[in-house]
Amino acid sequence: MIRDEFWFNVCSRCEEIALYMLGQQRALFPYFALHDHVHCRNVLMKVEELLSVSPLDQVSYAVLRCATALHDIGMALTPLRINKLKIEADYLYKGAEKKFLKELQGYREFFTGKRHDLSEVSGVVLIPEDKVLQLGGRVADFIRLIHPWTGAKFVRDCLSDYLQDLFYGPRRDYLEPFVGAVSEVIRMHNTKSKLQELVYETGGFKINTGFLAALLSIGDSLDFSRERAKIIFDELGEALMRTDPSQLKHWIFKMGVKDVHFENKSIVVRVKDRQELIFGVLFFELAENVIGNFQRAGQLFPQLKFNFLVDSGRGKVGITDNLNELININNCIKEIQPTDVNIKDIIQRGANIFDEIAIRIFRGEPVSELVKKAVNNCPSAGKVLAKFSPL
Repeated sequence: MIRDEFWFNVCSRCEEIALYMLGQQRALFPYFALHDHVHCRNVLMKVEELLSVSPLDQVSYAVLRCATALHDIGMALTPLRINKLKIEADYLYKGAEKKFLKELQGYREFFTGKRHDLSEVSGVVLIPEDKVLQLGGRVADFIRLIHPWTGAKFVRDCLSDYLQDLFYGPRRDYLEPFVGAVSEVIRMHNTKSKLQELVYETGGFKINTGFLAALLSIGDSLDFSRERAKIIFDELGEALMRTDPSQLKHWIFKMGVKDVHFENKSIVVRVKDRQELIFGVLFFELAENVIGNFQRAGQLFPQLKFNFLVDSGRGKVGITDNLNELININNCIKEIQPTDVNIKDIIQRGANIFDEIAIRIFRGEPVSELVKKAVNNCPSAGKVLAKFSPL
């Protein structure tokens, strides 16, 4: 993809930075699904499969490859480093989706400013000193929430220093536009940020950062297989159950996914033939973490529209026409409270029946009655599940 040694060296430097810094993510927030250099490698593989449909010039590819390596850097920075970035509330509002702005209102204690308008936050991000050394769930949730902007700001402020020795001579003028493009791709890769066509010029090429962000967003969302979860989950599962059981559902359902791959303009998700895992993959993983990225990208860039197939071993089932329905089912199921009072007690952050199903799967307990309860409350779920196996 890259023929020019210069751009190859630039990409290699970005990947070296990511390899070093992303290792901190596992130490800072071990209970998040992995956002390390292995995840970035997986995302790049997905992105390169996409490029068989929409090839890029080598400069745009270099921007995309660097952004892919660094897209989760915002979750690898310590709170002290985040504070030093002096991220302004107005920067977070830039191009943000309404849902993100609503979530942001719940974290006023992490901003310096005060406003009479209670619908907004103001000032700059400042994680209080008493929370800097004790990374509880609330601090972690906030850092995860703003990580596209944190990562983009870090890249804009710091990446030039790491790359400037490569951009010498006539290429000196390429550096700032290149860094700016990488920063914008990182900011827009997440569905919390609006996807826009923003064009940068560098090295004699025009770079459509919106299109690159759409590619990265899709590749990022497709790294949700057992491969990503297995090793770390084996090490952390018990600790996760004790300290932050609300995170279990982000691991358990991934364990049911054998692989995700492209096939003839289609996304194929291979899942284990177990009803509760098919349930979790369809109505949690796909509905909550994947479909939105595809819909957002496809609306702005029609060439990035794909079909969805789910294969449980009994043949591939098309769900392309059910994508909005899956999102509606997800919202419906999240309204169902756990039946086990103890689960409500151990999960403090809005427990729902997805949490209970994940916990029971982890414990090796039966969950068929919980799946039936969800189907009874959300009848559309039963119609979709019936495509795979009788209830």
